[in-house]
Amino acid sequence: MEFRAGHVERVHTSYNDYHPTKRDQTEPQRVEFTPKGNRGIRKTVFSAHPLFRGVQDSITRGDLILYCSIEGRYYYLGPINTKNKPSESPDNTYDPGTVSNIISVFNKDIKNGYNKNIPKKKVKKLSKPRHTSMDFPIEYLENAVNPALVEYAESNFSDLMLEGRYGNAIRIGARHQNPKIIISNNNLRNVETLSDGGSIFAMTSLGTIGDNFPVDGNNYRLSIDTDTITEFSNDVQEEKTFNYQYGEVKLPTDNEQREFDQIIISSDKITFNTLVNDVVVSSNRNINIGANKNIAISNKGFSVIDSKNIYIGKQSKGRTEPMVLGDKLRELLVRILRLIGDSYSVGAPPGTPTPLSVFESLTTPGTLKSEVNKIISDFNLLEGGELIPGQTPIQLSSTRGNLNIVDGVPTTDRADNLASFLSKHHFIEPNRS
Repeated sequence: MEFRAGHVERVHTSYNDYHPTKRDQTEPQRVEFTPKGNRGIRKTVFSAHPLFRGVQDSITRGDLILYCSIEGRYYYLGPINTKNKPSESPDNTYDPGTVSNIISVFNKDIKNGYNKNIPKKKVKKLSKPRHTSMDFPIEYLENAVNPALVEYAESNFSDLMLEGRYGNAIRIGARHQNPKIIISNNNLRNVETLSDGGSIFAMTSLGTIGDNFPVDGNNYRLSIDTDTITEFSNDVQEEKTFNYQYGEVKLPTDNEQREFDQIIISSDKITFNTLVNDVVVSSNRNINIGANKNIAISNKGFSVIDSKNIYIGKQSKGRTEPMVLGDKLRELLVRILRLIGDSYSVGAPPGTPTPLSVFESLTTPGTLKSEVNKIISDFNLLEGGELIPGQTPIQLSSTRGNLNIVDGVPTTDRADNLASFLSKHHFIEPNRS
């Protein structure tokens, strides 16, 4: 089997790839090419499939390929990396001076043989700059490696990378013996970056964020930290700010290395969505959520927050303003109103109790109790045996109106017959006994 060079004339990208002058059958990744050395206006054009089944590089008209023949069928490898640039690898043997190529350039191509509609965007090939502290973590900290020596210069190894034409890539690499995987999109630099646009999904096993993304370095900050350093409301002092030094290389003699793997996701917009089942977020320590503007939580069912303590606002951690239990407050208000309504004065004849009156009805005893009963009725403060004489008892369930409870979960979205100042949709847990 012998490989020869060929010039790509046309690329098929789908099963119905339209061409205005041809009606042939098309297939994804099939190319039409002319063998190198084929001269004259009339070209002999052949068709070839990718040699490998599952992995195909991006290819276009004007690229240089290697082709071979197996049992009468042509297969190709390529395109050949003629410029070491993922966005540009034209056929370096292309001669625009031939008659056929002059006609081609005049009609639809540029001088290097590429179609004039191919994007002109230039993207550099991804590189792997030296990083001594991660390439030799222990030796670096112990001053046992000298970057000026030949042995250091010859100790490097490159990463396995799959690169697209215009700034998207998958890096399967390592620093020392610590692996990393970085998936990047719309990255125009020769190394991946978090703060210069595009999207990043990175899995690292050693080093800080700044170590693994040298363009960002120690200047990288979360979006919420751009103005002021975010103080997450945790009880432990060292957890109050985001740990930008997680994964920092440490000497075993000073502090045993305990921080290794981390995942970093960065983009202009991130959407998590499930179509069938749940989204589960779990942490062995803390979950911190921050936003420069608003946080909205919306659902069509119920919401439950089960926590040892719940604080609303940072100052509330001082525990100077406890929340009120609504039903206990209702009972307290009823008792106070009963005391007021059942109050009497001792008038004439001496020792005779007289019901109190309110302003504008001073000559009618008992108007104060009538007003108290009206307040109790207007605000629906009664439950069980607390009744105003002559009224029908209000029948409430033992769960304050959450009717039809199944397995501890209400089947309705609200409670009924509550005092009018109590919410029908929002509930808190009573004090633990």
